[in-house]
Amino acid sequence: MTSINERWTEARKKLGYTQLELSDVLSTPRPTLAGYERGANIPTRSIRAFSAICHVRESYLLNGDLPILEPEAEKTPVQKVMEEFNLPPVVADMLEEWLLLS
Repeated sequence: MTSINERWTEARKKLGYTQLELSDVLSTPRPTLAGYERGANIPTRSIRAFSAICHVRESYLLNGDLPILEPEAEKTPVQKVMEEFNLPPVVADMLEEWLLLS
């Protein structure tokens, strides 16, 4: 049976993050994340942030339930266009309006 700390480390590695990169994503100091991985108590708010931002299932972190990652949500037509053409975020609102008119 793995610990929550080991599952945290496994999820971070599965996502391809270094501790430094994950600390930037979560706005948490790297030494704090290193402490989590060494066995320090992980606060609920950190578990929720990691889960929400990185799409890691909370039930995996807490209980070891598989799968590790939440399924990726279906992209909207606007998100697909934004991604395909690498458009700036300001364009999204205009695209939404255009789709409503058509």
